[in-house]
Amino acid sequence: MSATWPDTMSFKSFSQRVNLTKSSFYGELYAMHDFSIRNQRIAVKNLQTICESTFLLANELGFQAMTLRQLSRQTGMSMGGLYAYIKSKDDLAELIYSFLNRYCVEVISDLIKDNLSADKTLVALIHSHLYLSELLQPWFYFAYMETKNLSKAHKRVAINSELSMEILLFETIKKGLDDTDFIIKPSSDEKAQLIASLIKAMLQDWYLKSWKYKKRKISVDNYADMVVDMSLGYLKRG
Repeated sequence: MSATWPDTMSFKSFSQRVNLTKSSFYGELYAMHDFSIRNQRIAVKNLQTICESTFLLANELGFQAMTLRQLSRQTGMSMGGLYAYIKSKDDLAELIYSFLNRYCVEVISDLIKDNLSADKTLVALIHSHLYLSELLQPWFYFAYMETKNLSKAHKRVAINSELSMEILLFETIKKGLDDTDFIIKPSSDEKAQLIASLIKAMLQDWYLKSWKYKKRKISVDNYADMVVDMSLGYLKRG
């Protein structure tokens, strides 16, 4: 068997396939938004500083309590320098949520675009989501923890981001039921949706409580295999 994705689904093969570096990741962020800074090298470096400083302050103070002046001090950038990238905290939140959702959907869609069966697609979705959350843990943690503190309009963006993975899981489960790869009795859209929600909750537990699994010496590969075993064990039990 090949040691590359998707023949081998491991954190190593995923990392090699995605080839995610900070410069490439923040380069994508720069490319996906219309910033006034035209020097890409400087902009990418500053975007990394802004985002990483935001996650640090959000962990210490909470995003709701954080001010742009505090962010200015943490980044070492002037207020005017910050305003070249964001106009407000709401603007910053939208930048983070919209980019994370778009980036993850594009990466995961590329990884499962091969003509995979529903069960293999589900395995790929579970592994790729967990591996992305491992590579981008501060982003995923922030996106989950700070939703409650957003304005109503931006909370809608965050909720849609939250649901995008659940929708992919649901559609895959539905396809598996239609193709008889999966068997649940009685079968219904409501039950398929509930299964998708429960799988998503297991995926979230990895990046929300990473300390617990590190303490128990459970790797992301071990965790991914367990989520797959539990999911397929239920969907294929007949």
